[in-house]
Amino acid sequence: MKRIISIFVFILFGTILYSQTVNYIYNSKGDKIYFQTNPNVKYFKFTNTLTAVQKQNFLTTLSAKSASYEEITTDLFKIDLPQNSTSTIQILNNKEILEFCSSEMLYVQDSTIQWTGSHIFVHPKENHSLISLLDSLNVSYSDIDTISPYLPNQYSVKIIGENTVDCANRLFESGKFIYSQPAFYRLNIVNNAYYSQQWGLNNTQQFGGIAGIDINVEPAWNITNGDSNIKIAVVDCGVDLDHIDLADNIIAGYDALGTGTNGGYTGTNNHGTVCAGVIAAVDNSIGIKGVANKCKIIPIRMFQSGQPIYDTMIVNSLNYAFTNGADVINCSWSGGSASISVNNLLNTIDTNGRNGKGCVLVFASGNRYQDTISFPASHDKVISVGAIDRNGQKALFSNCGIGLDVVAPGVKILTTDIDDDTLFTNGTSLACPHVAGVAALMLSVNPNLTAAQVKSIIEQTAREVGIYYYDQDSSSYPNKGWNSQTGYGLVDAYAAVKKAMDVDLYISDTAGDNGADDLDLDCEYNSPDIWIETDGNPVGGRTYNVCVRIHNKSDVPSIGTERLFLNWAKAGVNLPWPNAWNGNTSLDCADVPMGGLIKDTLLPVINPGSSVVVKIPWTVPDAGYYNCGIFEGSAERWHFCLLARVHDCDTIMGENSGYEIGQFVRCNNNVAWKNLTVIDGSNNKAVVWLQNHLSTTQKFRLHFTAHPNSQNESLNEYAETYIRLSPNVYEAWNAGGRKGTGISEAGENRLRITENNATLKDISLPANAVGMLETEVNFLSEVIPQDKTFTFDIAMYDSKGKTLYGGEHYMAIRDDERTFDVVAMQNQTAMPEEPVTFSAVNIGEPATYVWYNAAGDSIASGTMLSTTATQSQQYRLSVQATADGYKGYDTVSVVVRSGAITSLSPNPASNQVVVSYALSNQVQGGTVQIANTTGIVLSSTAFTASQTSTTLNLQTLVAGQYSVRLVSATGEVLDSKTLIVQ
Repeated sequence: MKRIISIFVFILFGTILYSQTVNYIYNSKGDKIYFQTNPNVKYFKFTNTLTAVQKQNFLTTLSAKSASYEEITTDLFKIDLPQNSTSTIQILNNKEILEFCSSEMLYVQDSTIQWTGSHIFVHPKENHSLISLLDSLNVSYSDIDTISPYLPNQYSVKIIGENTVDCANRLFESGKFIYSQPAFYRLNIVNNAYYSQQWGLNNTQQFGGIAGIDINVEPAWNITNGDSNIKIAVVDCGVDLDHIDLADNIIAGYDALGTGTNGGYTGTNNHGTVCAGVIAAVDNSIGIKGVANKCKIIPIRMFQSGQPIYDTMIVNSLNYAFTNGADVINCSWSGGSASISVNNLLNTIDTNGRNGKGCVLVFASGNRYQDTISFPASHDKVISVGAIDRNGQKALFSNCGIGLDVVAPGVKILTTDIDDDTLFTNGTSLACPHVAGVAALMLSVNPNLTAAQVKSIIEQTAREVGIYYYDQDSSSYPNKGWNSQTGYGLVDAYAAVKKAMDVDLYISDTAGDNGADDLDLDCEYNSPDIWIETDGNPVGGRTYNVCVRIHNKSDVPSIGTERLFLNWAKAGVNLPWPNAWNGNTSLDCADVPMGGLIKDTLLPVINPGSSVVVKIPWTVPDAGYYNCGIFEGSAERWHFCLLARVHDCDTIMGENSGYEIGQFVRCNNNVAWKNLTVIDGSNNKAVVWLQNHLSTTQKFRLHFTAHPNSQNESLNEYAETYIRLSPNVYEAWNAGGRKGTGISEAGENRLRITENNATLKDISLPANAVGMLETEVNFLSEVIPQDKTFTFDIAMYDSKGKTLYGGEHYMAIRDDERTFDVVAMQNQTAMPEEPVTFSAVNIGEPATYVWYNAAGDSIASGTMLSTTATQSQQYRLSVQATADGYKGYDTVSVVVRSGAITSLSPNPASNQVVVSYALSNQVQGGTVQIANTTGIVLSSTAFTASQTSTTLNLQTLVAGQYSVRLVSATGEVLDSKTLIVQ
């Protein structure tokens, strides 16, 4: 039979009212911390070597001297000195029997008794040598040691021949120390088979109380029972290393007292074993079950139960814990004045522990029935834990007040005892390891959490219990409502573990996307967080890095087990998930997949609010594989789309079923899609495929949308844009009535986009039909935009334009330096039906020359245009460079007249001039007139159709400039030329 006993250990000192000397030390701010003393009281402790008979003989001798003594705890006695105390003091100076006898007992506010030893802790100011300072201030010392390698320039100094309180104060008052304090002894103030009786883990009212008032750990165990890589240091009075319920979870430890091995207990010191059982008792069906029963315990023996704790033991124990791999440090002890060196070490552990993430520090609030939290539980970086009973009420003994973080079960707690035993016991000492175990479970599922994040999550997820009012508006307690009796409430293991795993990674679907699900997107196929490291389109057979930027929107770091899946597909405006992306789709004419998985890769840890860029090498499929069917000759223009999925703790909706790709992306913030084609100087055409992925004939729409660039410039001002449809798609559009806006016909199966927003409606495609869409952008050579980059989209919708099936985003980039002049030679005058010839200036590179009439009809190609003039009109020359599609235009004109002056001879003239002319059949005669510069006719000579010239007399004209006019009989001026008279 196991013995089950109930122990409730606490030390309570009432208010001490003595006529006394006031002693003090300085805190880090230079304020005085006052203690109370009583010179008429001494404390002594027997050495460990005495027998029981020797101890009793000594106490009998004291009684004979009328000295009243009281055993405070094992072998520690308090003695009230009689008025005539000289002989009593002589007895107390027997160092062979007593380990110490002190009258320097200091009483602090929380009733802890502490006294000084022979050491002080100091931190000299910068540029001051400690030894020089000690010598200059006449301090006698024997040993100097660093407090911790992580606390630079902070030392422990052994003082000789001087009261350490006086010495520490004298050093601080010199103004040359950041702090100086005694290293105190503190009276040990620890707070003190069968899972069905562990109500703190599963409160089902076996012993009364309210069901459910427990730490809700069973649902958490469905996720994790702990990870053997997570270690909890139990800094206490040692642990039973061979306990049947603990041994499998105990690893090498430390003994700060120097009298034991590996943190094992000695004598009847069971307190560390009690705490270790709550944290990590093995789930072996023998005794009890710990909160984190798969995690490991680092046992650290810092003190003996009932014996004083020296500050150097605290420092050495905490140093060992965090430098030897502790993830969580459980400290079920507290009390006394705040030690600056211990505070500094706690800050260091919080900052530097666990490779910079910080060790999680869990402290008991204290068992002194007080409304203040004991030190070090009062430190702002630790988790301060109070105790409640099975009804959700604060235990009467549990310290509370400002700084209390949470509460946990601490009354009638069944746990491990030494010698393979169990016991029921009470105290915040039992509440504290419940929380330490929860912290270990959290780190088991997310080892990347910082200590601050663990603390914050435990506070955020704590449950409100009892009749306490939780102030929801308290700015001092940011995580949620807080109450001075129970802090943020009862620790909730399941909620804390879930929150620790609540990693929300996302990939932006569009600029400004903050990771929200169900975004209302106009263009979800152009994620800014997916790109290929190349200036243009990827070329088949080459290897490129695909970059994916992943953000962490949660307030916890990612776990490090998340994975990125990256798929490719041949570029298309309709790419349903998963068939277009997993390699299950191929062309009828080529048995090669139209998509596939590039790679799935483990993601690095991503901190809250941060992002990482993951680079994945990808060898692009050879375009030649797809050079068949309707794509023959176009394969090189047919590029690729990319789809990224992040597997974090969130389920990807629709991942294992057929989904419209747009809905798949919209509904999952950890799925993003990139369809991008680059059209640049080297390639002015691009191809995508489209399909009816449904099982019946359906009507679709194609939307073209051009976007203003950064300078608010429009693509139509600087380029001509065309789309060419494969024959089956063009016929499907014909069958639907050739409906559309913002388009014009431009040749076989070819349409010009004439507006920034254009639509092709009612494209009626048979089930599973596959077609092609080619886009062509021809920049104009003689107009150069301020911003060379333009973007536009071609998207595929249902017949009503409401359901987006997909789309392609295009980036058209103009070469800033690309230009050439188009020149048509030259304007002419002709008679009706007279042949005329125009020529184009060669631009100096291969190009296509096309001539158009006024109606826009193509009438000739090549550098020459020969035609017969029938009426006056303009002709337009188009020149398109073969290499890159850049285009330019020029115009020439012919003026068709009924008559023309063919020459003036001579010109200049003196006496006479011969005017030669040509007339159409419609002109039978008229006059040749000479007019001055003001338009006054000075002479008029008749002509007839039977003549081709006439001579004019100039002798009456003064020297100057005149105009010669050919005027028909109806008064129409047929032609005019300038004449110079000398």
